[in-house]
Amino acid sequence: MLSETEQMDRELPCQDIILREKLSLHLDEVRLGTGNLDYRTYLTELNRLPHQLPLMLEHLSSAEEYTLARDHLFSLGKELGIDFCS
Repeated sequence: MLSETEQMDRELPCQDIILREKLSLHLDEVRLGTGNLDYRTYLTELNRLPHQLPLMLEHLSSAEEYTLARDHLFSLGKELGIDFCS
């Protein structure tokens, strides 16, 4: 899944999306955990990489949104046995 990502030496986006039913394809970026992306799989696959890459929360509307996204990310990490702070 992430073979191309293994070649990257930069941060990885960490945001969620919602696919809207509109006349054309439209993806709304939303806070991590409120959209449709499978972050358990994403984080599990990232954890298999031979080196660590930083995750970057972005495009959120307030400090509270960033806090909620971070807390959700850390909660998923704890559930999966992934430590983001080491």
